[in-house]
Amino acid sequence: MASVPVFYVGKVKLVLWWWPFVFAFFKNMFIILDLLLIVAIVMVIMRFQKMGREIFDAVEEAIASGKISKGKVQRQWDEARDLINSGSLEDNKEAIFIAEKILDDCLRSASLSGENLERRLLRIRDTEINFRDDIIWAYRIKVHLETEPDFETDKEELERAFYILERAMKELNIL
Repeated sequence: MASVPVFYVGKVKLVLWWWPFVFAFFKNMFIILDLLLIVAIVMVIMRFQKMGREIFDAVEEAIASGKISKGKVQRQWDEARDLINSGSLEDNKEAIFIAEKILDDCLRSASLSGENLERRLLRIRDTEINFRDDIIWAYRIKVHLETEPDFETDKEELERAFYILERAMKELNIL
């Protein structure tokens, strides 16, 4: 027969016959909590891995379905690159217009909703695309060039905006 702990408090005899059941209950509860914690950690890891792939998958589907023609995009991009490499500031501005239009058309073809490139980019989580704020900055440069005839900029700023748009399209595997 198993012995049960007996405590004497003064003249009162306390028999703790229930302590193994309490111990077993808490032990099993902690095992269940550990398993739930492990499952939660695995689910969080899987969610973070998936988060960064949604926009890439949408662009890949658009390319595979023919909504985005890589050949056409490359021809337009080569034209924009020739313009950005020219010495003329007006050609550089035109290169920014073309580059922004290419990226915007590609994101629209990938089923991203929004009225313009900035709105489409804001629908993408920060974790999905690198340098989202820089891309929005490049878009805003294009908007200033388009809407404000007296907006002053220099070649370096236009080249930086072009580089940012190029980097975004390379990251999305459009170029």
